[in-house]
Amino acid sequence: EQIRKRIKSITARIEKEYENHIANGGKNQDAEVVIREAELAAARASERYHKVEESYRKAKDNIRQFKEANVLREKGWEDLRDNCKTKMGNLFRNLLAQYNHSGEVIFDDEQGTIKFSWSKNNREGRADSATDAGTLSGGESSLTMLSFLVAMGSLVDCPFRVMDEFDVFMDETNRNVSMHTLIKMARARASLSKQFIFITPHDISAIPDGPDIHKLRMAPRDYSSRSNQTVLPFGGGQ
Repeated sequence: EQIRKRIKSITARIEKEYENHIANGGKNQDAEVVIREAELAAARASERYHKVEESYRKAKDNIRQFKEANVLREKGWEDLRDNCKTKMGNLFRNLLAQYNHSGEVIFDDEQGTIKFSWSKNNREGRADSATDAGTLSGGESSLTMLSFLVAMGSLVDCPFRVMDEFDVFMDETNRNVSMHTLIKMARARASLSKQFIFITPHDISAIPDGPDIHKLRMAPRDYSSRSNQTVLPFGGGQ
């Protein structure tokens, strides 16, 4: 806008000097010099104006392209988020179904939180339900959290996954089901390039042997003999 005003001012000056030059019969040498200088200044200002206008046009076009690309990225992010929700929710339900449980993963995008609902059919055919992990028993909480972590882990691509004492509160039946579920997951096509480490304080003799399974056992410490106890090397006082 300033350049445009500058061009307008120079053009008005040229016209004024030209009128004076004509009024003097074209004999004013100073007027001719002024007119030429004004014309050169006007040409430079016009060139600068067109360069700025071109830069502005390109910047405006870049901003338009950026906004369009940002809309596509946001749409792609929303599609990815919805796909992850669906995949995680389906796997969570399928894992719970193996223990005669059912549940849903609840995503709150505005608050940025993840919760779940849980229910189990009891012997009378009624469904016990909960939405707070703190209200579940130790075994129920372990089963639910194991299903939740396995479902969430399916969305994370990393070369190692470690699960420590995931079965600590489970009974023997659920512990065997959980271990076989984890082994099946580790052997799935999507997990062939990953290594899984499962740490448990319980007996692992029921785990089948295989070329891709390595079982390591730590010998329990013997507390029955005093020979395992040592005396701190503190000197007696004088």
